[in-house]
Amino acid sequence: MVEQTMQLVRMSKDEFQEFVMGGEEDYAQERSRNLETLVEDERKVARQQYAEIARDFETGRVRAELILVAGNRVGFMVYSYDEKKRLAYLLYIRIFEAYRRRGYARDALGLLEKDTIRLGADKIGLNVFGDNESAKRLYEKSGYRFAFHGMHKKIKKG
Repeated sequence: MVEQTMQLVRMSKDEFQEFVMGGEEDYAQERSRNLETLVEDERKVARQQYAEIARDFETGRVRAELILVAGNRVGFMVYSYDEKKRLAYLLYIRIFEAYRRRGYARDALGLLEKDTIRLGADKIGLNVFGDNESAKRLYEKSGYRFAFHGMHKKIKKG
C-alpha cells in the first residue's frame, strides 16, 4: 500500500469564514452541555470568542490550516502563536467523520508540532471538554498531559 502524505495548507479567507460559520453553534452546544448552562448564553460567548479568533486570523496571530491527505480535505485545525510567550495554542482540530479512526488527527498534531517549533514555540497548549473522551485519549497518546482540571457541581437552591 502506498503511504499517503499529509500536509497542512493555509485556509483562504472564504474557507476560514466557513469554519467560523460551522463551528460557532457546535462550540456553544459543547459549552452548554459541559458547563450545564443555557445554550442561549453560550451562543453569546461563542459569538464573542469566534469574533476574536477572526480578528486574530486577519492579523496573522491565528493560523487556520486545512488537513490534506493525497489532495483530499480530511479536516482542519486552527491555532494561535504568542511569540513573546513562545506558546502555540491549539484552538480547534476536526477530522471529518468519513476520515476518522485512521490516525489523521495524530499525524496532524505531529505536523502542528513541527510548524510551531519552526515558529519558535517551546510549548503547545489546548483545552478539551470533559465529555470528549476520544480527544483526551488522542492528546494523551500524543504526549500532552493535564496541567489543569476544572470541575463544577450544579446545585439546587432551596
